[in-house]
Amino acid sequence: MGGLPVTRGPGCVKSNIFLNTSKFSASTIAALDVLIVRTGSTKLFADDTVGLMDAVGIERAHIYGISMGGGIVQEIAINHPHRTLSLVINCSFAKMDRYGARVTENIMNVYKAQGPHEAARHMTLFCYTLPYFNTHKDEIDAKERSIGDAQRPAHAFIRSTEACIGHDARSRLNQIKVPTLVNCGSEDTWCSVGCSQ
Repeated sequence: MGGLPVTRGPGCVKSNIFLNTSKFSASTIAALDVLIVRTGSTKLFADDTVGLMDAVGIERAHIYGISMGGGIVQEIAINHPHRTLSLVINCSFAKMDRYGARVTENIMNVYKAQGPHEAARHMTLFCYTLPYFNTHKDEIDAKERSIGDAQRPAHAFIRSTEACIGHDARSRLNQIKVPTLVNCGSEDTWCSVGCSQ
């Protein structure tokens, strides 16, 4: 069995990588947080993920990415095709549209001006549909606390949002040669269906 690196995005101040590999027992999953400390781009984060795969001895993997993580896995498949068995991409984008980029920029500005807790409160407005947001208060409050309370340097959050805004794989998607499943929600305004095509 190959490994399953998972990279994920919004609130994405770190790329969370989950590895489930035959080098561990069947019930063991090692979660490794890769803190973003250098200038952020999805390509650099993809290179970091491949470096992590090297460090733990994973040659090729089925790779799953959420939000910014979807951009990262695109870059892995494009720039490191020999490392990729398949991709699953959720709630992501080949390039953010104007609306998604504006939302991301606004959240970054809220983070700079008011800190992580207020940025988390803004972020959840775009992560859930209006009916879900209005009927799942406890879940969303917990998500906001989780994002707002995460111990992460401000520069990491800012570099992540810049990486999202700067990601553009549209002209290179034809270089992805592995089976790829792209999931997107018709009511997702932040990472709209159009951004996933």
